[in-house]
Amino acid sequence: MKQALIILNPIAGRLTKKNRLAHYYQLLSGYPNLQAHFFLTSMHTTAKDIVLKYHQSFDLIIVIGGDGTLNGAIAGLMELKETIPLGYIPAGTTNDFARTHQLTANHKEAIDTILKFQTTKLDVGKFNHLYFSYVASFGAYTAVAIKTSQKLKNLLGYYAYILTSFLHLNTLKKYNVDITVDGVTQSEEVIFFAVANATSIGGILNFTFDQVALNDGYLDMVYIRYPNTPRQLVKTLRSLRKGNYQRPEIVLRKIKSVTITSKTPVLWSVDGEDGGELTHVTISVCEDAIALIK
Repeated sequence: MKQALIILNPIAGRLTKKNRLAHYYQLLSGYPNLQAHFFLTSMHTTAKDIVLKYHQSFDLIIVIGGDGTLNGAIAGLMELKETIPLGYIPAGTTNDFARTHQLTANHKEAIDTILKFQTTKLDVGKFNHLYFSYVASFGAYTAVAIKTSQKLKNLLGYYAYILTSFLHLNTLKKYNVDITVDGVTQSEEVIFFAVANATSIGGILNFTFDQVALNDGYLDMVYIRYPNTPRQLVKTLRSLRKGNYQRPEIVLRKIKSVTITSKTPVLWSVDGEDGGELTHVTISVCEDAIALIK
C-alpha cells in the first residue's frame, strides 16, 4: 500500500464550497492501495513546510490547491534534492500548471490517473534562491496575480484576473532593464517580462508545443517592448491574443539562464505569488528536477 502525503489548501478557489474538504477526504480514503494522510496549509504552515517536515514517511505527494500551493511543494522537494513522485489536483483560480500539462480538474479522474503512478520528469526554474514550476515575471498583468484578493479570486474565478488587469491598463509602466543571456547584455524598455516553462501564462499568453517544450533543458524567455504609440500597443495586444509572437515588439527565445538588472526595484511574481521587489535577478533551469504523476 502506498503512503500518500496529501497537501490541501482549504482556501483555494474550488475548495471553499460547503463539504468540499470532507468530500476529498472521503474520496481519497476509499482506495485500497492508498493510505492518505491529510495536511492543511495555513497562514503559518506552507506546503513547503509540510514537505520538509513529513516527506520521509511517504511514497508520494499529492497537492490539492492552486499554483501557489503547488509551488510550495515543489520548493520543498527542490530543497530536499529528493525525487518523490508528485501528483496534482488543480483547485485554484487560474491553474496554469494544470492547463500546461493537460491535467484534469475532475477529482475522480485525477485520482485515478495519479494511482497509476506513471511519472514524467519536468524541468524547474530557479529564481535567485527560489524555485518556480511555470513562470517568473514582472510588468503588465504581474501585479494582478499578487494584488487580487483571495476572496475576489474565489468569487469571480479567472475573470478576477481579467478585471484587475483592466484596472491597471491606465497605469502601464515602462521598465528599463539590462538582460544578459550567454554573456551578451541587451538594454531594453519593456512593459512585460517573463521566463516560463509553460504553455499558458495567466491565460493571457498562450503557446503551442511547437513553440515551447517542458522538459528540453531550457526555459522560455518572453518580453514585450514598450510601445511607441497607442496604435502599436493595440497591434501588439491583438497579436498576443491570436498567439502570434512574430512582431518586433515581442521577443521569445529559449535560454539556459538569464540575468535581469535594473536601477530601481522591480516587483516580481513567482508562480503567481509575490517574489519581492528586486534590482538583480538570475534565473536558470534545473533539468529533470521533479517527477510529475500524469
